[in-house]
Amino acid sequence: MLPVLRDGDLLRATWASIDSVGKGDIIALERSGGRAYIVHRVTRIADGGNGTRLVLTSGDNSGPDPPRLMEGPVLVVRNVLRRGLWRSLRNSFPLRLLYLCRRVSVLHRVYRHLLRLTPYYALERLFLE
Repeated sequence: MLPVLRDGDLLRATWASIDSVGKGDIIALERSGGRAYIVHRVTRIADGGNGTRLVLTSGDNSGPDPPRLMEGPVLVVRNVLRRGLWRSLRNSFPLRLLYLCRRVSVLHRVYRHLLRLTPYYALERLFLE
């Protein structure tokens, strides 16, 4: 899930209805053994019939996963602990801007320069308020 999530990041997740999950949300999926979770982004969601949803997920640096029929609650990742501060993944302006700037190198260089000059939390507050 680089660049948004890194190995060793501490995540805060909450249980949510599958109906409230949308494209772009990051969810934790239980592995087949049941002892560990895979964290991937929802890329597509459709009605699966009988109260189920067909969910397509993908890691940010990997290809798409096979579709899954899901029902009931799912774990939605809300925050990540980075540099001692909990940062929101859902409404995080710097993370979304980094995703867009990766495609335009000039803007990416400007954004990286801004990050060096301004603390992360102050930059986020500046653009979100």
